[in-house]
Amino acid sequence: MVLFGRARGVRHPYSHRMSTETAHLSVEDILDIEQALAPDLQLARLVDIVNQQAPGTVSVDLTLIMSGQTVGGTLIPARQWRQELRDELARTLPDDVGTGVGEATSGTRPDAASITSFLHLKDACVPAHDGVLPIGNTRARLNEVSAWSLRSLGR
Repeated sequence: MVLFGRARGVRHPYSHRMSTETAHLSVEDILDIEQALAPDLQLARLVDIVNQQAPGTVSVDLTLIMSGQTVGGTLIPARQWRQELRDELARTLPDDVGTGVGEATSGTRPDAASITSFLHLKDACVPAHDGVLPIGNTRARLNEVSAWSLRSLGR
């Protein structure tokens, strides 16, 4: 039996979000649900464009809603975020640990190069009762973003 165009026994990427209660749904209903769970295409394209730029050459202020939490920050290329992570780890961890973790962050996955799964924010912050609370550079899953706008908190 083939479900969602996949062989039996192969899990659908969103199967953890579906239950036996959805068994009565039509294929069209299931495709609508699948599309609703996918990342916002405009945001994914914006992230793709930013990721194609050289580090330090482009940034976009964003506010995101993720799991009901508002997060603001500056969208930067993934390469810039990884470099800043390596630099921070080198400053804060012992040399042998920082180097090992830094090497792990420099790896690329060529088979996934065309798939954007994460966005990277510099100087991210969340609302607090007296302003905003800085949370630093942040990596977030694109498919967890439920709303977004082109302005960061507090800016």
